[in-house]
Amino acid sequence: MGGLNCAALWAFTEVFPRAKREFSVKRRLALIYVFGLVAFLLGLSPWFQKGVQVSDGELSPVLGWGALPWAALLLFALGTGVSNLITNYRVLPRGHLRNQVRYTFLGFSVLAFPAALFSIVLPSVGNVSYTSLVPFFGS
Repeated sequence: MGGLNCAALWAFTEVFPRAKREFSVKRRLALIYVFGLVAFLLGLSPWFQKGVQVSDGELSPVLGWGALPWAALLLFALGTGVSNLITNYRVLPRGHLRNQVRYTFLGFSVLAFPAALFSIVLPSVGNVSYTSLVPFFGS
């Protein structure tokens, strides 16, 4: 699901608060959805998680070689989405559209950055101790 969530954020920031040129946005959105589908399918593949390991009575996933490319795809999508929000904020005149971008970025920051840390970054480097915290961040 992470691949689809990150692709949805990226797609949202392509059209919020105003879409750029419609033709180029449609092509970029198609590319973003393909990107999200690839990340989603990679996350479901046996290359992502090879199995489960039991140690000291606790279950922990055994990640495969696909975990690092998956994490890179998701971090790229998150970074592009955040970059789009920052760019939109800088070019918009003062007013309600700029405030909408500010509040969107604030809400996104409170939930998405901790969720990305605990569900993408730490597990991809082998630390799965904090994955139980991810549901608290809505991801």
